[in-house]
Amino acid sequence: MRKLFAAVSIVLTLPVFPAAAQMQDVTVPVQLRSITVPAISSKGKEGRTSLTPYLELTSVAGVKAVCGKMADISKAFTDDFAKDPVQLGVFAADILARRTRILDTLGLIAGAGVVKEMHIVAGTKARGAGAEMVDLPGGTVSCQPLKRLPWEKLTGDELQLPTPDPAKAAAEPKPAETASVQAPM
Repeated sequence: MRKLFAAVSIVLTLPVFPAAAQMQDVTVPVQLRSITVPAISSKGKEGRTSLTPYLELTSVAGVKAVCGKMADISKAFTDDFAKDPVQLGVFAADILARRTRILDTLGLIAGAGVVKEMHIVAGTKARGAGAEMVDLPGGTVSCQPLKRLPWEKLTGDELQLPTPDPAKAAAEPKPAETASVQAPM
């Protein structure tokens, strides 16, 4: 009976993520939740500002590696900016100067070669704003996989996931639904 259950569960789960298994060499953009960090204005005034980080991951499997470590990744970003507040007057140059240091730290947290590139946008951006969100294993509200980065034009090179065939989906067996029932007191 146990072998039959294992065989049935494998058969039922394999069709769910076939595209994800084949897309191991594709770049997966991910939007992280916005962070508030210390900042120095172009006039030298200290304050705080919001930033929205985006990462480009080297594979679909990287989504689990990065999103599963969001607490450590958020801390890495906030620690970096706490040591050296972002200079708003030269924002692009400031972020570029941090790039290697932050990418190295992300590599230590998520694993070497998982994070391909990092982008930081000034301000708080709504989750998935300007880009289509993608549901991938490991993705969360604070670590949202995207089809493309919001500033990229649609080119056809976006993360391609197969569109489910409604006829096939209706014919496939669905897992049994479970419900929690409490006895009246």
